[in-house]
Amino acid sequence: MTLSRRRPLGQSNRPTRGRDDCGRRSPEIALSAAWQAQRFAGPLRTVDGRTVEVVHRGIWTHGFGPDFQDAMVLFDGRELRAGSVEVHLRTRGWAAHGHHRDPRYDDVLV
Repeated sequence: MTLSRRRPLGQSNRPTRGRDDCGRRSPEIALSAAWQAQRFAGPLRTVDGRTVEVVHRGIWTHGFGPDFQDAMVLFDGRELRAGSVEVHLRTRGWAAHGHHRDPRYDDVLV
């Protein structure tokens, strides 16, 4: 990680959660905020083409584990499921962050 500015003495050089080195919102936090507000244009689809309707967005955890818990999602207009939601800009983020090896993510729906 490259810092673009120095922080005052005594402050950590690590960015705060959800912020980049300059204090801007990270793209994944912005995407989580969009999920929270349900600001999406057009229908949502899974990578395999299933339609996704959000019945309940879940509770934003702001912490370790899935981004949203206790969500309800309707797949293809007929399969209602409850579980967690993990937000990533790209599907490869799932493996890159090690979620496939972490049992806290076992109930993730999307």
